[in-house]
Amino acid sequence: MYFVKKMEPLLKKVKTDLAKYLTSKQHNIVMYNEFGKIIERYEDLNLQQYTDMQARELIFNSPDSKELKD
Repeated sequence: MYFVKKMEPLLKKVKTDLAKYLTSKQHNIVMYNEFGKIIERYEDLNLQQYTDMQARELIFNSPDSKELKD
């Protein structure tokens, strides 16, 4: 019982900290998705304005990108 009484506050704190971590992680996932959408829109604008409609000149959405093929 001594061990349980000593560990209970610590375990409650860990539980609270993990809940904060999970909330933060979920927020970061949403923000990374939003950032990805912004990058795609930025490259679409660049495709139209700066690369004369040549998709191979894009950085993130290039058809030659190995990351997109994997």
